[in-house]
Amino acid sequence: FCCLAVCGFAQIQGDVQTFMANQFVPPQTRAAVLKAAKENNLAALKKAIGSDKQPAYVSDDNGMTVLMYACRNSNLAMVKYLLDKGAKVNTEQDLANGEKGSALFYALDRKPITDLLLAYNAHATRHVVLRAIRLRKPTALTVMDAMGEIGISAANSGHGNAYLSAAANSNNVAAAQKALALGADLNRCDFRSTCHLVQAVEWARAHASQGVDNTVFAVFTADKTLTAQNANYMLWDVVSTCGSSPAFTQAAVKKLVAGFSATHTAQERKAMVSMKNADGDTAESLARKWGAVEVANFLRAL
Repeated sequence: FCCLAVCGFAQIQGDVQTFMANQFVPPQTRAAVLKAAKENNLAALKKAIGSDKQPAYVSDDNGMTVLMYACRNSNLAMVKYLLDKGAKVNTEQDLANGEKGSALFYALDRKPITDLLLAYNAHATRHVVLRAIRLRKPTALTVMDAMGEIGISAANSGHGNAYLSAAANSNNVAAAQKALALGADLNRCDFRSTCHLVQAVEWARAHASQGVDNTVFAVFTADKTLTAQNANYMLWDVVSTCGSSPAFTQAAVKKLVAGFSATHTAQERKAMVSMKNADGDTAESLARKWGAVEVANFLRAL
C-alpha cells in the first residue's frame, strides 16, 4: 500500500508540473521547446529553455513531455540536461491502446538512459515492464528487477500471471526465467481460458520449425514448481494436434517429459503421464486414437 501511495504521489507531482508549465509557459516558447525536442536538437532546446526551468516541463497536445521525447530519441545528453532542470520522471501519458507512456516507457532501448531514470526514482510500472517483455527490449530484466518481487507476484491472478503471459507470447526466455525467480506463479493458470502455460505451447507449435529447446515452453516444463496436474494439461494440449503437427508433437512431448523428469521424481512423472481426462483418456490413449503411434509408444514406455 505504501509503495502504491508513494508511486501515485510521484506521478501526480509530475502531472501537476507539466500542467502548470503548459498553462504558464508562453505559447511561442512552448512551441520552440517541443520543436527542438522532437528534432532531437539539444543546442536548440537549451536556447529555447534559457535560464528558466519551467519550459523544460511542457508537453505537447498528445501528452508527450520534453523528457519523453529525449528518451524516445535515445539522447542521453538531453535526458541529463532535463533532469538537471528538475523534470519529473514519472509524468504519465494516456495512450490510445490503454497503455500509459512515461519517460522510462520510451527509454527501454537504451540501458544507460534506463539506468539513469531508475537512479532518479523512475517507476517500473506494469505498462513499462509488459512493454519491455513483449517487445524483447534489452532492458527488460533491468526493469523487472526494479519492479521487484512484490510487483511481479502481484500480477498472479486466477487466469495466470501477466508477465509470464507476455514472456510466453513473445518467447522471451530470459524474461520468463526472471519472472519465475521474482515470484510469478507458474501454476496460476485457468485452462478454460488462455493463460501462460497454454500460450507457451501455442507459441512453440506456431514456430515449430525453430525447435522447442530455446523456448518459454521448455522453461516452463523444466521448472521445479510445475505441478503434475498442470504438466499433464500441457501434455494433452501438445498431443491434441498430433494429426496436424506430428513432428512438433513428438519433439514437444519428449521435451516436456524430459524437463519434468529433471525436476521431479520418477513417481511424479508416472503419475503425470497416467492422468486421465473427463472422458477417461490418458495422453497415451489420445495419441494412439489420433494415429501418433510413436508418441503413444514413447508415453507407454514411461
